[in-house]
Amino acid sequence: MKTDGTATTTIATEAARWHERLARDPDAAPPEAFERWRMADPAHAEAFARIEATHDCARSLAAHPELLALRQATATRVAVHRARSAARKQKAGAALAALALVALPLAGWYAAEHRGPAGTEVAQTRLFSTGVGQRLSMMLDDGSRLTLNTATSVRVAYTPTERHLILERGQAWFEVAKGQPRPFRVTAGAHDVIAHGTAFDVRLDADRTTVLLVEGKVTVGTVAMVPNDLLVARGDRMTLRHGGDARQLEAWREGLVVFADTPLAEAVAELNRYAPHPLVVKDGRAAALRISGAFRTGESATFAEALETSFPVQAVTRSDGTIELSSRR
Repeated sequence: MKTDGTATTTIATEAARWHERLARDPDAAPPEAFERWRMADPAHAEAFARIEATHDCARSLAAHPELLALRQATATRVAVHRARSAARKQKAGAALAALALVALPLAGWYAAEHRGPAGTEVAQTRLFSTGVGQRLSMMLDDGSRLTLNTATSVRVAYTPTERHLILERGQAWFEVAKGQPRPFRVTAGAHDVIAHGTAFDVRLDADRTTVLLVEGKVTVGTVAMVPNDLLVARGDRMTLRHGGDARQLEAWREGLVVFADTPLAEAVAELNRYAPHPLVVKDGRAAALRISGAFRTGESATFAEALETSFPVQAVTRSDGTIELSSRR
C-alpha cells in the first residue's frame, strides 16, 4: 500500500498517540481498538514499531557514559556562562535547546556518525516487531527486504562496515540486496548466518534454530548451504538436509500453514503461533491423528470445523475463546 506524505504523517501521529496511551498503563492488555488499528494496514504496525524503537533507544542512550559526560560538561559550561553575562546565558540556553532537539533523532536511530571510545563504531539500530497473527514487511536502507512473521522481533544494526540483524524471537524472511561490499549477518540465538546476495528464512524456537535457503549462498558456522537446503541447529549440533520441500516453511508469507502427514499435536502447536485464542488437544488419541493440507493462519475455528468434518474429533469453544479438541466417542 502506497501512502503520500500527508497519509504517512497522519499514521505517524496516530502511532504516537497510541504509544502514549498504552504507556500510561504498561501492565494492561492493549485494547481491541488498538489491535484493529494495527492490523488494518502494515504501515500502521511499522509506524508503531518505529515509535517503540525510538523510545527504547532513548532510554538506552540516556544512561550512555558518553552522553552522561556530555550532559555534565554542558551543565558546567552553562554555569560558567551564567556567571559571566546574561547574553552568554541566552546563548547557552539556545545551545541546550538545540541539543534537546537533536537528542530525539539520535535516540531513535543511533546515528551512524556516533562513535564509542577510541573511535569504535556504534551501530545505527532499529527494532521491528509484530504481535500474534501479524506480518510486517519493509525495505531496509541498503535495499534489502525484511519480512517478519507472527510474534517476531528483529533488531537491525547497520555500521559502515557490516549489515547486522538480530532475530530476537520468531521468524523472518531476508531478501539481501546484491552488489553491497558490506557483509550481511543474521544472528539467531547462538548462531550467525552469513549471507551472500541471497534469500533465506530463519526461525528461532526455544530448542532450535532453523534456516531455509531459497536463493544464493549462506554459511552457518562452518556449514555452507545451497538453494533448497534446510538446516536445523540444536545447540552445537547441526543437521543439514538437501533438496527438501520448502513449501511448509515458506507458506507463512502467503498467510498459510501447510501440513504433510503431521501429527495433530504438532499442527495445533504451529497454528497457535498465529492465534490469540489457542487450540487445545485434550487426549492422546486425537493428538496422534495425522493431518495434511493448507490452512489459513489465524483461523482456528475454521481449522476445527474441518477436523470435525474429516476426522472423529469434537471441537468445543470455551467462553475465553479457547477451542478444545477431543476424540469423538
